[in-house]
Amino acid sequence: MTHSVTDPLAPVRRGSRAWRTAAVLAVLFLAAHLPFLASTLEDVDSVNFALGLRQFDPAQHRPHPPGYPIYMALGKAANTVLSEPHALAIWGALFGALSAFALLRIFGCLDVLTGEAPSAEVPRFRLAEWLGRPAIAMALTMTAPLYWMTAARPMSDSAGLAATLVAQAILLTAMIRRRESPEGTGTSNTDAVAVRSGRLALLGALAAAIAIGVRSQAAWLTLPLLVVVIADRRRNAMSALIGAGVWFSAGIALWLVPLLIASGGPRTYYAAFTTQAGEDWSGVDLLATHFGLRRFVFALSDTLV
Repeated sequence: MTHSVTDPLAPVRRGSRAWRTAAVLAVLFLAAHLPFLASTLEDVDSVNFALGLRQFDPAQHRPHPPGYPIYMALGKAANTVLSEPHALAIWGALFGALSAFALLRIFGCLDVLTGEAPSAEVPRFRLAEWLGRPAIAMALTMTAPLYWMTAARPMSDSAGLAATLVAQAILLTAMIRRRESPEGTGTSNTDAVAVRSGRLALLGALAAAIAIGVRSQAAWLTLPLLVVVIADRRRNAMSALIGAGVWFSAGIALWLVPLLIASGGPRTYYAAFTTQAGEDWSGVDLLATHFGLRRFVFALSDTLV
């Protein structure tokens, strides 16, 4: 007979079997990537990143807007002891490895939210049940070819994804903790859980802002979830919106103010940003701007096959 666990996230918490699996995979992932980090710059974007290591000025495409300020700060720090390609690539390998823990928490949260939380006792003769579905999903994600190979490139993709995953993990945990404390119970225990959930939501808003500073595309993967978490607080949604807005704004200011200063001011940065955005839309054969059945079929093939 099986018994449900008190904490729905206990199977993926620190020290659990799944968490130890994530730790082992993280070490293996890092060890397999460090000897094979990109030793040269591979395209115009990576060249722009390298130019940014020498003199950070997004207005001059050093690197190209939006500027990736936090990623560039990490690259500059690594560049004091590593070559430019290695200084840019090391963070993808390191953060790609550490993402094992964020992925594990995300998949564990999704199991809980869909009513598929694992039980405390599981048969040991089936790997998926012994490790847990979140651990299996985490391992499949980290060994996917796109995830695996991107982590060795001198680009911001893997570092930005890792920061995004951390924000998502925090926000999903906040949602689960909120549901552990139904409104109107009035007990000290549920009140404490509600406070903890609120703090996690604020921390998630801050993490989302920082993730955007690593790679701007993180906004598409964090802000919708932040909105869902705020709306999930129901009667406390307005106070959660105000608090999350303050923490999110503070996180944005941490990297936006230095970014604007380095670019020569808001007007100069805005001009460079709009120029870059226009080139991205007009200088590339995008399916969204040149839709056609043949191009659509090729896009599906390139993406999925």
